[in-house]
Amino acid sequence: MRVDDLRTAGRMGFDLATDLWRSIRFWGLIPVLILFTLGAAWGLSDANVAGIDTSTPMSVLYLTSALILLAGTLGIVVAGFDSISVPRANGQLVMELAQPVPRWVLALGRLIGVWMTVALPTILLCIGAIFIVRLRADGWVELADGLIFLVATMLLLIWYSAIQLVASSLAKDGGSALALGIGTWVLFTTLWILVSLVVAGLFGLNPTDAGDERWVEISAIVDLFSPNGTYQLLLQSRLDGGNNIPIPTPYVWLSAIAWTIFPVSILFHRFRNLRP
Repeated sequence: MRVDDLRTAGRMGFDLATDLWRSIRFWGLIPVLILFTLGAAWGLSDANVAGIDTSTPMSVLYLTSALILLAGTLGIVVAGFDSISVPRANGQLVMELAQPVPRWVLALGRLIGVWMTVALPTILLCIGAIFIVRLRADGWVELADGLIFLVATMLLLIWYSAIQLVASSLAKDGGSALALGIGTWVLFTTLWILVSLVVAGLFGLNPTDAGDERWVEISAIVDLFSPNGTYQLLLQSRLDGGNNIPIPTPYVWLSAIAWTIFPVSILFHRFRNLRP
């Protein structure tokens, strides 16, 4: 791995992000990101909202993160579903693979491009959400909490970018790539709870009993195998000094590292063996 290769990947990523920023799909995504980030921060920081914990600025950001997760990850699907499948179908990928550039550089360039497309507006909106919470909740988020909030959100988008590009590399056309991308998004966003329920059934636990410590612990462990669950646990570890999660915080960070390494490694492997 050379510095020049990293610079090449960075330039490729920026060029791809620039093209996507000019697209209609990106500008259709922006209102959703604004509504789900700034709108959620404004509404959830209202002290008069009943039934939710808004006692600290971080608790408000934690609640806001659920909507950021939905909008940001869906944005990755919209931005990257055809990043490999369409160039493969129209012959552009043949020319790219013929260049005297290592294939991992091509993969990294696409990863940076798809990630940057959504990450840049998301990070700006997350910073805006922090300021909204300051105005509405009359208190600043602690520096460490704010950094974890931003870093965890950027990691989540990296994970989904890699997953989406792997899905796109498996597809033969844009339609199947979109179906695979939405399928993985739905799996981790809405269907993963079914995995927790199945595991609970295997252990003879009652998932409707929120006070069952074994169920809460097993549910958290299952969440480590989901990017969404890992993201939520990272933020949850900042509430009440980390006492709100039933598993040690280092395990959550190990899961975050694994989600950063394995999908990216699979993407690089796919590119090394990719046939136009």
